[in-house]
Amino acid sequence: MFGLLGMNARNLIYTRKYNNKKAFGLSKDKAKTKKFLASRGIAVPKIYAHIKEFNDLKQIDIQSLPSEFVIKPNLGSGGEGIMLVHKNKKKFENHRGQRISSQQIHDHILDILDGRYSTTNMPDSVIIEQMVHNHESIDDMCYKGVADIRIIVFNYVPVMAMLRIPTQASEGKANLHLGGAGLGIDIATGTITHVMYQNRIVRNIPGTQINPRGRKLPHWDKTLEIASKTQVVSGLGFLGCDVVLDQE
Repeated sequence: MFGLLGMNARNLIYTRKYNNKKAFGLSKDKAKTKKFLASRGIAVPKIYAHIKEFNDLKQIDIQSLPSEFVIKPNLGSGGEGIMLVHKNKKKFENHRGQRISSQQIHDHILDILDGRYSTTNMPDSVIIEQMVHNHESIDDMCYKGVADIRIIVFNYVPVMAMLRIPTQASEGKANLHLGGAGLGIDIATGTITHVMYQNRIVRNIPGTQINPRGRKLPHWDKTLEIASKTQVVSGLGFLGCDVVLDQE
């Protein structure tokens, strides 16, 4: 016998009961969360700019940014509104290699400020941050995007985890509801156990002939340590922590 914990039951039994409002509110704000974690020794992508209002946009020179960067809503969720930008000789491309103009980038930032991707449907702010790259151990499984490890930590103990993989269907984003694949992980060893795609178990990574079962993720103990430490400093009793295995 086993039970399936649905999202409503999870929110009622765990999220509301074990997470205080102050800590929960902090976790919804990406910029504050990054600053909070970085000051406590937990690695986060570097923020190049935080655009809080329309006047701030006038102070940003897109051409002065690094050769690659990520634009995302501060209060967004589910991967909505994220734009990956590569710069080559003052010309811009998205993650699909398509040319985009400075005006398109500017308009996307305006959309975010207007609250188009905000979870509260209210005006938002914009984060422009460092782009991270997949570790070589998982890069072959990913389609034009970055994978992350979602770890559920309860009472300071990591209890379950999955590797979220971007696919062609998800257009390079790892979010499952956008078409990403979820790879189950044995929490004790960091070994991939199965592949879940569009609510069913499949043999291979979608769009590839790669069967990742039995592949062990590197730095697993360190990954679990990061997740547990994040819960300790955050004050959240029930935490979903996303960890990226970066190239470096």
